[in-house]
Amino acid sequence: MAEAEKVNIVAQKKKSNVAIAIFVIACILLATVTVFNLEVDPREWFKETIPEPPAEDASVELYRFSDLNSNISLNVEIWLINIGETLAKDIEVYVRSRDQSGFIIFNDYVDITALLLYDNDTCSGFFEVPLTNETDTVYHTIEISWDNGRTSYSKTSLI
Repeated sequence: MAEAEKVNIVAQKKKSNVAIAIFVIACILLATVTVFNLEVDPREWFKETIPEPPAEDASVELYRFSDLNSNISLNVEIWLINIGETLAKDIEVYVRSRDQSGFIIFNDYVDITALLLYDNDTCSGFFEVPLTNETDTVYHTIEISWDNGRTSYSKTSLI
């Protein structure tokens, strides 16, 4: 029996040493949180995180089309906007304009004020279409391309 009591006493001492160690660690953690004013919320540890949806690809669109004519030319200003959430790069605008008989009177790339558009950014471009006395309607085809997309628009200018 004496040996069984010794084993029992040793087991109790080990249990008490483990309990004291856990108590000391808890006190140190509590002191650390108190001293450094850390905001600890254990409920946050087990919350399910909801992943953010992926960013929407860049989408460059024709924002505004404005034309003003004189006797010899039609001055056209276009505005572009990126309605996507990512950067639109390498933006190019190509315009082809025809008169009412289908004759091409303008066919060229348009210089724009920016080659990069972040989300909700705008830029503009300007081009001039020569007119004749017989021109009464001009049909424009505007092709906008960027690094990962392309779109086109048809606009009509009445002279």
